[in-house]
Amino acid sequence: MVDQAPVNRGNPAKKFGRNVSGYAHDLLTLGELQLRLFAVDLRDGSSTAGLGIGAIIAGVLAAVGAIPLIFVTMALALVEFAEWSWTAAFGVSALVGLVFGAGAAWFGWKRLLSAGKTFGRSKAEAVETMRWIKESLRPTEPDPVPGPASRF
Repeated sequence: MVDQAPVNRGNPAKKFGRNVSGYAHDLLTLGELQLRLFAVDLRDGSSTAGLGIGAIIAGVLAAVGAIPLIFVTMALALVEFAEWSWTAAFGVSALVGLVFGAGAAWFGWKRLLSAGKTFGRSKAEAVETMRWIKESLRPTEPDPVPGPASRF
């Protein structure tokens, strides 16, 4: 038609290349940011996790070994001063050792679980990044080509 202006749409291959290049750059930037956030979370959580693991080890050692000298001394004190039987005194001493060990292990387990919550930021950002990637890869509807009715 004579009254229509010519449309210069440019080179489609160049536009496609720029779009793919820009998208790849965005993906690499997001990946780099995810790794940096994970490193920060790992640094923040390592101190809490270390304390929890140490407490678990201490609890297990106390429960298995029952810190023999302390608990034998307690049992002998019950025999001598409370006039308990040897069986009852050593049984109570072992039970106290097991309760102490279980309590220390429980404390360590709770500390270890709280260290895992530190990675919540990384997880939330990873979920958001995946959502963004899926959204940006979703095919969009082509722009409608203006027809004669849309010019007015």
